[in-house]
Amino acid sequence: MAIWGNANVDPDYADESTNGLDKIEYRIPLDGNKGMADLTVALHYQTLPSRWMADLFANDTLELVGQFKNMYEGYNRHHEVINQLTIDSIDLSTTSVSPIDVFSVFTLSPNPVDGKVLRIHVSGQYPAKGTLQYQIIDLNGLTIQSGELQETILLHQGMTPGVFYFALYDQKRLVSIKPFVML
Repeated sequence: MAIWGNANVDPDYADESTNGLDKIEYRIPLDGNKGMADLTVALHYQTLPSRWMADLFANDTLELVGQFKNMYEGYNRHHEVINQLTIDSIDLSTTSVSPIDVFSVFTLSPNPVDGKVLRIHVSGQYPAKGTLQYQIIDLNGLTIQSGELQETILLHQGMTPGVFYFALYDQKRLVSIKPFVML
Protein backbone atom coordinates (compact mmCIF):
# COMPACT_ATOMS: atom_id res chain seq x y z
CA MET A 1 0.00 0.00 0.00
CA ALA A 2 1.17 3.51 -0.72
CA ILE A 3 -0.08 7.09 -0.85
CA TRP A 4 -0.46 8.19 -4.48
CA GLY A 5 -1.09 11.42 -6.32
CA ASN A 6 -1.22 14.72 -4.49
CA ALA A 7 -2.43 13.28 -1.17
CA ASN A 8 0.84 14.17 0.57
CA VAL A 9 0.34 17.87 -0.18
CA ASP A 10 -3.37 17.89 0.78
CA PRO A 11 -3.56 19.56 4.23
CA ASP A 12 -6.86 17.82 5.11
CA TYR A 13 -5.42 14.43 4.24
CA ALA A 14 -2.23 14.99 6.22
CA ASP A 15 -3.98 16.46 9.28
CA GLU A 16 -7.26 14.63 9.65
CA SER A 17 -7.85 11.70 7.34
CA THR A 18 -5.51 9.45 9.29
CA ASN A 19 -8.25 9.74 11.92
CA GLY A 20 -10.88 8.80 9.32
CA LEU A 21 -11.78 12.37 8.42
CA ASP A 22 -11.35 14.48 5.31
CA LYS A 23 -13.16 17.48 3.88
CA ILE A 24 -14.39 17.49 0.31
CA GLU A 25 -16.14 20.48 -1.22
CA TYR A 26 -18.65 20.07 -4.05
CA ARG A 27 -19.82 22.99 -6.14
CA ILE A 28 -23.08 22.24 -7.89
CA PRO A 29 -24.20 24.38 -10.85
CA LEU A 30 -27.75 25.59 -10.23
CA ASP A 31 -28.52 26.72 -13.80
CA GLY A 32 -30.32 29.81 -12.54
CA ASN A 33 -32.46 28.01 -9.94
CA LYS A 34 -33.03 30.05 -6.78
CA GLY A 35 -34.97 29.77 -3.56
CA MET A 36 -35.21 26.96 -1.06
CA ALA A 37 -34.90 23.23 -1.81
CA ASP A 38 -34.48 19.90 -0.08
CA LEU A 39 -31.18 18.11 -0.72
CA THR A 40 -30.36 14.43 -0.35
CA VAL A 41 -26.74 13.31 -0.58
CA ALA A 42 -25.74 9.64 -0.55
CA LEU A 43 -22.37 7.93 -0.54
CA HIS A 44 -22.43 4.64 -2.47
CA TYR A 45 -19.94 1.79 -2.47
CA GLN A 46 -19.76 -0.19 -5.67
CA THR A 47 -17.77 -3.43 -5.70
CA LEU A 48 -18.02 -3.76 -9.48
CA PRO A 49 -17.79 -0.30 -11.07
CA SER A 50 -19.76 0.10 -14.30
CA ARG A 51 -16.73 1.35 -16.25
CA TRP A 52 -14.77 -1.80 -15.33
CA MET A 53 -17.75 -4.02 -16.10
CA ALA A 54 -18.25 -2.38 -19.53
CA ASP A 55 -14.61 -3.12 -20.37
CA LEU A 56 -14.99 -6.74 -19.24
CA PHE A 57 -18.25 -7.24 -21.12
CA ALA A 58 -16.66 -6.01 -24.36
CA ASN A 59 -15.38 -9.61 -24.56
CA ASP A 60 -18.65 -11.34 -23.65
CA THR A 61 -18.25 -13.84 -26.50
CA LEU A 62 -15.80 -15.65 -24.21
CA GLU A 63 -17.74 -18.38 -22.37
CA LEU A 64 -16.72 -17.44 -18.81
CA VAL A 65 -17.30 -13.72 -19.43
CA GLY A 66 -20.72 -14.48 -20.93
CA GLN A 67 -21.70 -16.60 -17.91
CA PHE A 68 -20.57 -13.91 -15.50
CA LYS A 69 -22.44 -11.24 -17.50
CA ASN A 70 -25.68 -13.26 -17.19
CA MET A 71 -25.21 -13.56 -13.42
CA TYR A 72 -24.32 -9.87 -13.07
CA GLU A 73 -27.34 -8.69 -15.05
CA GLY A 74 -29.62 -10.84 -12.87
CA TYR A 75 -28.27 -9.24 -9.72
CA ASN A 76 -30.22 -6.09 -8.87
CA ARG A 77 -28.05 -4.60 -6.15
CA HIS A 78 -24.83 -3.38 -7.74
CA HIS A 79 -24.07 -0.82 -5.02
CA GLU A 80 -24.53 -0.27 -1.32
CA VAL A 81 -25.50 3.00 0.35
CA ILE A 82 -22.79 3.67 2.93
CA ASN A 83 -24.37 6.82 4.34
CA GLN A 84 -27.15 9.18 3.37
CA LEU A 85 -28.00 12.67 4.54
CA THR A 86 -31.10 14.77 3.87
CA ILE A 87 -31.06 18.52 4.37
CA ASP A 88 -34.44 20.23 4.47
CA SER A 89 -34.78 23.79 3.19
CA ILE A 90 -31.33 24.65 1.89
CA ASP A 91 -30.86 28.09 0.33
CA LEU A 92 -29.98 27.91 -3.38
CA SER A 93 -28.84 31.52 -3.66
CA THR A 94 -25.51 31.83 -5.43
CA THR A 95 -23.91 33.28 -2.31
CA SER A 96 -24.96 30.45 -0.03
CA VAL A 97 -22.33 28.08 1.35
CA SER A 98 -23.56 25.25 3.56
CA PRO A 99 -20.88 22.98 4.99
CA ILE A 100 -22.45 19.54 5.03
CA ASP A 101 -20.67 18.55 8.24
CA VAL A 102 -23.04 20.76 10.24
CA PHE A 103 -25.89 18.46 9.13
CA SER A 104 -24.15 15.18 9.94
CA VAL A 105 -25.60 13.38 12.96
CA PHE A 106 -22.27 11.97 14.16
CA THR A 107 -18.73 11.20 13.11
CA LEU A 108 -16.51 8.26 14.02
CA SER A 109 -12.75 8.38 14.34
CA PRO A 110 -10.41 6.86 13.70
CA ASN A 111 -11.88 4.95 10.80
CA PRO A 112 -10.39 2.47 10.17
CA VAL A 113 -9.80 1.63 13.84
CA ASP A 114 -6.37 0.19 14.50
CA GLY A 115 -6.70 0.07 18.26
CA LYS A 116 -9.50 -0.62 20.70
CA VAL A 117 -10.88 2.93 21.11
CA LEU A 118 -13.54 4.51 18.90
CA ARG A 119 -14.25 8.23 19.30
CA ILE A 120 -17.72 9.60 18.55
CA HIS A 121 -18.65 13.22 17.96
CA VAL A 122 -22.39 13.94 17.95
CA SER A 123 -23.69 17.10 16.28
CA GLY A 124 -25.35 19.80 18.37
CA GLN A 125 -28.81 18.95 17.02
CA TYR A 126 -29.15 16.09 19.51
CA PRO A 127 -29.60 16.36 23.28
CA ALA A 128 -27.07 15.37 25.91
CA LYS A 129 -25.24 12.16 25.12
CA GLY A 130 -26.85 10.45 28.12
CA THR A 131 -30.08 10.10 26.14
CA LEU A 132 -28.45 8.34 23.18
CA GLN A 133 -27.75 4.61 22.91
CA TYR A 134 -25.46 2.78 20.48
CA GLN A 135 -25.07 -0.67 18.98
CA ILE A 136 -22.12 -2.15 17.12
CA ILE A 137 -23.39 -4.67 14.60
CA ASP A 138 -21.42 -7.16 12.51
CA LEU A 139 -22.06 -7.94 8.84
CA ASN A 140 -24.35 -10.83 9.85
CA GLY A 141 -26.63 -8.42 11.72
CA LEU A 142 -25.56 -9.60 15.17
CA THR A 143 -25.13 -7.03 17.94
CA ILE A 144 -21.52 -7.22 19.13
CA GLN A 145 -21.67 -4.41 21.68
CA SER A 146 -24.24 -1.87 22.93
CA GLY A 147 -24.71 0.71 25.62
CA GLU A 148 -25.10 4.35 26.48
CA LEU A 149 -23.22 6.64 24.13
CA GLN A 150 -19.97 8.12 25.41
CA GLU A 151 -17.38 10.28 23.61
CA THR A 152 -14.98 7.33 23.61
CA ILE A 153 -16.00 3.70 23.45
CA LEU A 154 -13.71 0.83 24.36
CA LEU A 155 -14.32 -1.93 21.85
CA HIS A 156 -14.74 -5.50 23.11
CA GLN A 157 -11.46 -7.38 23.10
CA GLY A 158 -13.07 -10.27 21.23
CA MET A 159 -13.73 -8.14 18.15
CA THR A 160 -11.74 -9.38 15.18
CA PRO A 161 -10.71 -7.33 12.13
CA GLY A 162 -13.56 -6.62 9.74
CA VAL A 163 -16.37 -4.26 8.79
CA PHE A 164 -18.94 -3.27 11.41
CA TYR A 165 -21.86 -0.86 11.64
CA PHE A 166 -22.21 1.75 14.38
CA ALA A 167 -25.91 2.47 14.99
CA LEU A 168 -27.07 5.44 17.06
CA TYR A 169 -30.49 5.39 18.77
CA ASP A 170 -32.59 8.05 20.49
CA GLN A 171 -35.28 6.46 22.70
CA LYS A 172 -35.25 3.18 20.70
CA ARG A 173 -35.51 5.04 17.37
CA LEU A 174 -32.65 4.64 14.90
CA VAL A 175 -31.09 8.07 14.36
CA SER A 176 -28.21 7.16 12.06
CA ILE A 177 -25.92 4.29 11.12
CA LYS A 178 -22.38 4.31 9.74
CA PRO A 179 -19.91 1.60 8.80
CA PHE A 180 -16.41 1.40 10.23
CA VAL A 181 -13.46 -0.89 9.68
CA MET A 182 -11.43 -2.57 12.38
CA LEU A 183 -7.89 -3.47 11.40
